[in-house]
Amino acid sequence: MTGPSGTGKTELAKYVVRELVENKYKMGELTKDEYQKYSQDVLYLSGHPDATNTELWGKRVMDNTQYLTAQSSDAEVHNTGKKMISEVEKQSQDMQKFRYAMSALEQSMKTGIPIIIDEFLRYPESLLAYLKFFWSRKP
Repeated sequence: MTGPSGTGKTELAKYVVRELVENKYKMGELTKDEYQKYSQDVLYLSGHPDATNTELWGKRVMDNTQYLTAQSSDAEVHNTGKKMISEVEKQSQDMQKFRYAMSALEQSMKTGIPIIIDEFLRYPESLLAYLKFFWSRKP
């Protein structure tokens, strides 16, 4: 959509996407968790002149919810006679866990839910060409 600033284009697009998400949920194409996620937080990108193609793809992030620490004491380790194994297990448990966080564009491709790209023409020409390359691909 194009038009003057402040006329509600983005809000109209968000409304349409929320209606689509609701319909996909009613048809059983989305789980309840996906429905709650995508009906509240519409998939959205906002154009800016300094954008690069790396912003379009996901990244590895630290997963703090899965950060584990060892619970056994040194006395328990000595009693079992497995000190070396326990130390290795403790080291692996203390390591940070990472996961892949998909970008809004990747989530859109995976779920089939449209993404709103606001201020599309503010993206640099190199990024627009990059996007057009992927949009022209066929599965």
